[in-house]
Amino acid sequence: MDKQAPLKAILKPCQQNIKYSILNIKSLSLFLVLLTSVAQAKYSGGAGTPEEPYKIADYIDLYTLADDTSDYDKHFVMTADIDLDPALPGRRQLTTALIAPDTSTSGGYQGTTFTGVFDGNDCNILNLTIEGGKNDLWREQGLKSEE
Repeated sequence: MDKQAPLKAILKPCQQNIKYSILNIKSLSLFLVLLTSVAQAKYSGGAGTPEEPYKIADYIDLYTLADDTSDYDKHFVMTADIDLDPALPGRRQLTTALIAPDTSTSGGYQGTTFTGVFDGNDCNILNLTIEGGKNDLWREQGLKSEE
């Protein structure tokens, strides 16, 4: 009787399990890479550069910009009309400017200034209203656009 026969019978299923484990680890690794790249994607595309501006396609992109002051020096382009009606799901009731709001009620502007480029691309932001809050700077400085 071959003493190695039972050992081979045991090793063969183990080798198959190892192959399946390696396959599962590779699949899991690929999944994590894809998940990480999706999680790192900002806005609806773009890189924030003049050549490849971030794409603002919906209210989520616009709110993402509003909330991330570290992007206030980047380039953006709207790709669609955006409705900010606060009655719509996910929208906000604004009491300050959406982008670069004044963060203090004391004199002068205190906040993070938007120094980037925002190309409206002939798109519209619909139903943008600011209720209450401090809007003096909007009245004093007005909205500027490059012609």
